[in-house]
Parts: sequence; structure tokens; C-alpha cells
Amino acid sequence: LAARLWSVALGCAVRYGRLPDLDPRLLRWDPAGSAPEDLWLTEVRERPADPATLADAVLHGHLEPLAAALRA
Repeated sequence: LAARLWSVALGCAVRYGRLPDLDPRLLRWDPAGSAPEDLWLTEVRERPADPATLADAVLHGHLEPLAAALRA
């Protein structure tokens, strides 16, 4: 899951110079699904592709909460 989130964000940043808004309220993941249909956004919005926004979207917005949940 971590690799999927990073690849979506980094791929868009490199290719388009923008990020999709990966707000946890918009992102859906189907653990029973297979790539690429397992991960989707309910609404597509753009964000800037600067390093701080990238880290906020993927690391702080998803991976840190996921790691905390797994440790709990």
C-alpha cells in the first residue's frame, strides 16, 4: 500500500507537476482488489507538487497514521 501511494504521488508530480489530493476522506482502497483498480479517489482535486505537500499527502496523511494503527 505504501508503494502504491508513493507511486501515484511521485508519478503525477514528475509527469504533470501537480499532485492528486490524497485526502484520506477522498481515497478508497479495496484490499481484495488488484492494482490498479484497488486504489481510487472519490473526487479528483489537484494540489501543488512541492516536497512539503508531497510529504504531507503521503507520509503524514497516510503512512504515519497507518503505522500508528498497526502498532496499536
